[in-house]
Amino acid sequence: MHLVILSYMAWTASEIRELRERLRMEPAQFASLLGVDLRTAQRWETGEARPTGAAEAVMTGLRESLDKRPEAGPALAKFVLGAAAVGGLAYLIVKLFDVAAEKEKGGGGRGENTPSGPKDSGTS
Repeated sequence: MHLVILSYMAWTASEIRELRERLRMEPAQFASLLGVDLRTAQRWETGEARPTGAAEAVMTGLRESLDKRPEAGPALAKFVLGAAAVGGLAYLIVKLFDVAAEKEKGGGGRGENTPSGPKDSGTS
């Protein structure tokens, strides 16, 4: 059995606000994306409270994606927004977005298969 340990950093108010701004989202949209109410997200941005659990995991995934592709902010937010209700699974969806973006750029690496099926190898 393999044990996977995920470590999340303690987010500061300014880091949370910066992430929301990088995604080009209004506070209410950001709260919805993270599956929390607006007041909770506002408390995070003012330092009155800190995110935990699923919201922290999703923010970590979003930041990792944006660090790789800063221009992807709005597309990433749009992609994940519909999945926010599933909580921590949204982090996995962020990772899937990364894979899809890599394949789109042609950097799929060992991705011999695409969502539409195996690539044509040119042999019969």
